Amino acid sequence: MYDEDVIFNVIVLKNNFLRAKLAKLVPKPVRDSSSAGIGLFLAFIGLQSSKGIGLVGYSPSTLQTLGGCPRSDLTALTPVVTAVNGTVSLLSGSA
Repeated sequence: MYDEDVIFNVIVLKNNFLRAKLAKLVPKPVRDSSSAGIGLFLAFIGLQSSKGIGLVGYSPSTLQTLGGCPRSDLTALTPVVTAVNGTVSLLSGSA
């Protein structure tokens, strides 16, 4: 083993130890809510019209609003019936 390898391994192990200690200092509710907030932020980005499906749009007064859904995309919102055995059936006459 080279000297550089030993130094690198010591630095990596020390950083992992410090990272674990820092993570333990943060209370569990804060860790859970942080991951939930990040997930909601990523969902918001995916719902925007410029980068996603267009469900969230821009409004000058509130900065965000529900976007319009084109009539051609309404088939994705077709009502369905789910039976006890797990089969799914589309309702007739919708969209």
